[in-house]
Amino acid sequence: MNKVLDVARYIIKYSNEKDYYIYGLKLYPLLYFVQASFVLKTGNLCFKEPIIKTSYGCIVEEVAKEFGVGGYSLYNTDEVIVKDFWDIERKHFDENCISERDRKLIQEIVDGTRDYFVSQLFMIINSTEKELFDGDDIIFK
Repeated sequence: MNKVLDVARYIIKYSNEKDYYIYGLKLYPLLYFVQASFVLKTGNLCFKEPIIKTSYGCIVEEVAKEFGVGGYSLYNTDEVIVKDFWDIERKHFDENCISERDRKLIQEIVDGTRDYFVSQLFMIINSTEKELFDGDDIIFK
């Protein structure tokens, strides 16, 4: 199973390489569709962190802490490690932490949703919410 931050970083990296416009709010529905695709195609989750329903769609808390939820563009996939006030380290993201098979499944979702607006993606999510949300507003728990 992958770490959700690695999946998010890979979505950003791949989107940037393909010149797709990726921004904060679009990242969350992409994570939702990646998770759904993994469940349908492999029977397994892509990542263990829950996707949480909110008033404006869905989020993954760990990703929201790292990248925010705003509408700004996402470019940097490096991990910033703050050891203390004066000691900050930047760790380069290595996509090989995700298997080639998993990267291909993620690429299918990113490629397939590239022309959708975030509002269209959220409409699709909302139309399936009764099947996927449990009673606690958590998807794929």
